Amino acid sequence: DRPGGLAGLAKVVAEAGANVIEIHHDRAFGMAAMGETEIELTLETRGHQHVADVRERLARAGYRTYEHVNGN
Repeated sequence: DRPGGLAGLAKVVAEAGANVIEIHHDRAFGMAAMGETEIELTLETRGHQHVADVRERLARAGYRTYEHVNGN
């Protein structure tokens, strides 16, 4: 967690061409370790390969990711 961290995350997602639908930012009580922040993004993507590309870009930028797929 650091100033500009959320903006940096949003920049990586935007550069990957994904559309942010919703952001949930949890600094206190989520799965994040001490000194970290958990951010849950709901993204609009173009399919499975695009999701993989977004996750790869986030990993290269130093973000850890996990995927939750909406069953709808």
